[in-house]
Amino acid sequence: MSEGIDVRVENRLIRFVPASPVDQARVEADLGGVRAENLVIIALSRPSATVIVDVEGRLIVHGTHRVEAAQAAAKEILLRLGVEDASLSMEFGPI
Repeated sequence: MSEGIDVRVENRLIRFVPASPVDQARVEADLGGVRAENLVIIALSRPSATVIVDVEGRLIVHGTHRVEAAQAAAKEILLRLGVEDASLSMEFGPI
């Protein structure tokens, strides 16, 4: 007799695409982001999330359980950079 596979989703990756790409260099200089090859990573405490800025200037949010928390993290980065968040679009999936 075969048993089913037990799957538990711990968190999800949500990608946010701003109207204008986020400048990785500004995230490093202004927000203390850390470069890891072609990505810049910044950890937020409120909301608790890890935000990755990819080479295309998109924000990938990791470590949240709710979409609203991920969106708040992306908006927090944009707010700290003084960038407009009005036309922020969202995608689910891997980096």
